[in-house]
Amino acid sequence: MMTSVAEARYRLSRIAALLSILGALHVLSLLLNWYVVSYQNLEIQVITGYLLNESMLISLIAGALAGASGVLAVLYSNFSWIRIAVPAMGTVAGALALGSSLYSYLIKMPSFRIEFVPQIGFLSALFSGGGLFAMGLLAVIIVSRTRVERQTHAWGRPQTLSYDMHEEVTTEPETITPLKTLDREQPMTTQYLRSTTKTEGTQCIICYDKTVGGEVAECPSCGATFHKDCIDSWIDLGGSCPSCGAAISKE
Repeated sequence: MMTSVAEARYRLSRIAALLSILGALHVLSLLLNWYVVSYQNLEIQVITGYLLNESMLISLIAGALAGASGVLAVLYSNFSWIRIAVPAMGTVAGALALGSSLYSYLIKMPSFRIEFVPQIGFLSALFSGGGLFAMGLLAVIIVSRTRVERQTHAWGRPQTLSYDMHEEVTTEPETITPLKTLDREQPMTTQYLRSTTKTEGTQCIICYDKTVGGEVAECPSCGATFHKDCIDSWIDLGGSCPSCGAAISKE
């Protein structure tokens, strides 16, 4: 399964943080006892990691590379740099850290022709080096499974952009109805109020009082009833039926 760029960058930042921690632990292991040696079964001496010059130098370089990978992952947001720096620096730091421990055990200490026994410092350096190398390989796997989608510039696909813009412009006017233009071209015909004797059970929709007695008018469009005085004042203000909006006029 492929990994997106955002997820890969998040995972690489986590790996870079672990690389920095393991690199610091590997350097600190130089302060611990790496070997206990005995000469002719008479004298016992403890050798720390920083007394082995070659191993100390290689371990310092490995720790510096591991720490630098964490700093680069934090400071640089460009994934093209991170995807190269973190796996490369992690694997190289791991290889150097393992090489430092194995060099002291297989080459340096046997050259003294004395008996020696590895101690906690050597084991810490060995395991931290193995962790660095494993994190570097994990970063390589993440980068190899990352799907990078390149964005095409606007001039790379002119036909698609022109087509989309054309569709947006041509389809928009089809959904718009010029209501205001139709209203101006087709004005409503003014109708005259008509008197009515249908007053029982009706209500003036202007004052909301019952139309009992007096002069009552009726809208010819919707049949709404009004007091004569109410509708006369209403027509003076607007000239349209308060119920249906039809243009009306006094008789």
